[in-house]
Amino acid sequence: MISIKNLLNIFVYFSALVAFVSVINFISPIVSLFFIFLILLSIYLEKNKKLLNRLFINVVSVVIVLFSLIRITPENIVLPALEALVLLLGIKFIEDKKPRDYIQIFAISVFVLAGRALLSLDIIYLVYFIILFFLVSIGLVILTFYSQNKDIILSKNQALSLIFKLATIPILAIPFTIVIFIILPRTDYPLFSFLNNQKTAITGFSSKVEIGEVSSIQETNTVAFRFTTDRPVNKNVYIRGIVLDYFDGKKWIRKDKTIIKRFPSRKVLRKSVKQTVFLTPYGENYLFSINYPVFVEGIKHKFYKDYTLESVKPIKKAIKYTVYSLISNKIPEKSINLNRYLQIPKNTSKKLIKFAKSLKKGKTNQEFVNFLKRYFNKNFKYSLENLPVSEKPIEDFLFKYKYGNCEYFASATALILRINGIPARLVAGYRNVYYNEIGNYYLVLQKDAHVWVEYYENGIWHTLDTTIAPASNLSVKREIPLTFKIKLFFDTINYYYITFIVNFDTTKQIKIAKNLGGTLLNIKTIFEKNITLISLIFGVTFIIAIAIKQVKIPLEKRALDSFLKTLEKKGYEKSDNEGLEEFVMKIKDDNIRLIALKWVKEYEKIIFKDKKLTLSDYKLLKNIENLLK
Repeated sequence: MISIKNLLNIFVYFSALVAFVSVINFISPIVSLFFIFLILLSIYLEKNKKLLNRLFINVVSVVIVLFSLIRITPENIVLPALEALVLLLGIKFIEDKKPRDYIQIFAISVFVLAGRALLSLDIIYLVYFIILFFLVSIGLVILTFYSQNKDIILSKNQALSLIFKLATIPILAIPFTIVIFIILPRTDYPLFSFLNNQKTAITGFSSKVEIGEVSSIQETNTVAFRFTTDRPVNKNVYIRGIVLDYFDGKKWIRKDKTIIKRFPSRKVLRKSVKQTVFLTPYGENYLFSINYPVFVEGIKHKFYKDYTLESVKPIKKAIKYTVYSLISNKIPEKSINLNRYLQIPKNTSKKLIKFAKSLKKGKTNQEFVNFLKRYFNKNFKYSLENLPVSEKPIEDFLFKYKYGNCEYFASATALILRINGIPARLVAGYRNVYYNEIGNYYLVLQKDAHVWVEYYENGIWHTLDTTIAPASNLSVKREIPLTFKIKLFFDTINYYYITFIVNFDTTKQIKIAKNLGGTLLNIKTIFEKNITLISLIFGVTFIIAIAIKQVKIPLEKRALDSFLKTLEKKGYEKSDNEGLEEFVMKIKDDNIRLIALKWVKEYEKIIFKDKKLTLSDYKLLKNIENLLK
């Protein structure tokens, strides 16, 4: 037997726990522990029928709200508010719960999940939403029973029967919800984007490279973007984002913003790799492509002289665009601004200049470049921890610490090249892609954000990557661990979820409306006609379609397909990489082999002379083929 209050508590507690679990990866561990403590305290109080002073609880609630308001900044609004909601949710459990308190718990649980949507709209969010949708819907109905009669006692079978019957309510609401989802007006304006503008020191793409500011960088496996291609690409490929050309000693920025229009020839496009990129929102304008892009379509953009791309609007929602790239580490450019690419910071010390020149002494440019690769690989280590924090980060990196992340390696390399009169610049983007065999697309993670160098010589920008890691790890053929394969499986679901649900916009609404309108109009037209006439038209159309299909198939293909099908019935099947003569010579039956070889010789007489099969040629081949039957 179970009381209506206990049944209600089951749904109340589970609703709160689902909301809490949905945000546990985002909120502070201290907040999480305090929430768990409050839930356990609530269970203890209810079991022992004890109550806390309501005034004390209200004072604690006010303190939490005020503390959250103090922590809110323009860059960090969501997390403080979300953590306050979680704590208030826990506090509601230790009160003497009246019907209105239960309603408030359900409401706060929904608000917590809504807050989670501002942090991430991945597929897991949809799972949490569906679960909470059912729990709250059923819980509110049970609450109506409880508010009418608190003494209702149900048997186990009655309780299960009630739950199953109540579950039909949200199930019946699903079709209506889908219709509302499709027809609800959309806006391209990101109404709540300003609420999620967090600044964190984690791995990921940045439009500027600033060294000497942070001591450590945290790796994150969040998805940067996904893309499909018309041909396979190497997993170690460079993904181009932005070119940085000015260095003040601590920070690299872009100064050259020369926009050009590119109209590549058909020959160039045939050589290029076509990518359809699905870019997740990240607040900046930069578009990504395999190094290096030659043409873009599907989005309003700027194409810069340095072969980088930029959207006209900041990327504040998931977008899709198509880009064509030539996979190459050499980018041609007839002439460059030497002053721009040979610029060095005014505060560059004599010690550093002397050191840089001593490295090149007696070497050609190519010998010097090769030397720099060996030099950094031998004398330096890659690290994301305990990075040099100073006013002279390059000098500390080269002379004192001798370790750092890719930004230190690339910055030091470019500066050394410039001091020696070799034009150089930094390129920021990504390196390393993961192929998802299930979804048939490539995945790029934020932890694979990378910075490398391009140096100019003989009219060509050459890629130079002196970072010994993670680049060195990328060149090693690694077996993908099972855990990552599982991650790829779930990312496939997430990919389609984002494509068809999160990214469902006004354009797709209009397309559905047009298709639906066209379908309804056609149905109406059809039924206005006489059914006999419809049947006649359908039959004639079907016959004509079959005839057209047969006519459209070239005689050469029809003859070959028929010949191979006949041999297949005899037990001889041609593989894709076999020639015709090679295939028939493998036939063991002498009689079948001779007839088949005769057919092939006649067929090749015509095909190898670049002639088209005439009807008489087709009949001749058919007669030979009939000898096989």
